Amino acid sequence: MAVVAITGGTGFIGAHLARQLVARGHFARLLARGITHRDDPITKEPNVHFSPAGVNEEKQLTAAFGGADAVCHLVGINREKNSGDFEKVHVQGTRTVVTAANHAQVKKIVFVSFIHARKSRTSGYLNTKWQAEEIIRNSMLDYTVLKPGMVYGHGDQMVASIVDGLHMFPVVGFWPTLGLLERPINPIFIDDMVDILIASLVEGQLSNKTMAVIGPDKIGLSTCVRRVAKEMKKPVLPIPMPLLGQYMMAKWMENVMTEPLLSVAQVRMLSEGMDKPLPGCEVLPADLAPKTPFSSKSIRASI
Repeated sequence: MAVVAITGGTGFIGAHLARQLVARGHFARLLARGITHRDDPITKEPNVHFSPAGVNEEKQLTAAFGGADAVCHLVGINREKNSGDFEKVHVQGTRTVVTAANHAQVKKIVFVSFIHARKSRTSGYLNTKWQAEEIIRNSMLDYTVLKPGMVYGHGDQMVASIVDGLHMFPVVGFWPTLGLLERPINPIFIDDMVDILIASLVEGQLSNKTMAVIGPDKIGLSTCVRRVAKEMKKPVLPIPMPLLGQYMMAKWMENVMTEPLLSVAQVRMLSEGMDKPLPGCEVLPADLAPKTPFSSKSIRASI
């Protein structure tokens, strides 16, 4: 039996990971600044312990990591409410998590980044995610950096945003596509993502590796929208929108919505596609590569 501490443990990926760890006979320690009301029951399940700790609270993190076999670092944001939030959460937060893991003598750390995280002068999101990767790789811990694109499943942001967007229109759902030529996003089902995480955290696989995680379906977002709309039995009409229009719409949503359906960082991600790993990333072995298609079964499990 292994003890795994999960930062961002009450979030989408963290809650799914915790449930599978417990189902396989392990223990999960969930760390988060607050509890997501959507997934509160995860903190009450057997062999799950919750600690209120933010990623920049070194003392609390060190205490929570004590006796853990591994740390899964999931905390991340896709928009800045205040200037410098990306730096504070992705860079400073990751540095604090690594320091706490070393103090607690944790031997393994797994970090979930983004498929196209890299040095960037134009995207604070991509640049700070890449800086966080570098902190993990230079941590002197046994590490695994996983770089997925769009992960979906029950409680996610991707399918939930599509559903919410389609509900905004009473009869036909209008959906703006990203320009005239969409880039593929290769969605990753949460069960496949959790299998990879557990293989890294408790099974000794992918040691000191940076791995791209790419879903089996090479499809555009509009295809995802059509498939979700079909399961909702709702007609949908994709409408091409120039990239600049998407950025303007995302900026407006960030300003007026508590939980925007689309962020500026997400527009950037979608405009680049999520089907090709960057240089320096390895490809997952066949037994761990995501295999679940974006089909009726996985969509229904996500709605």
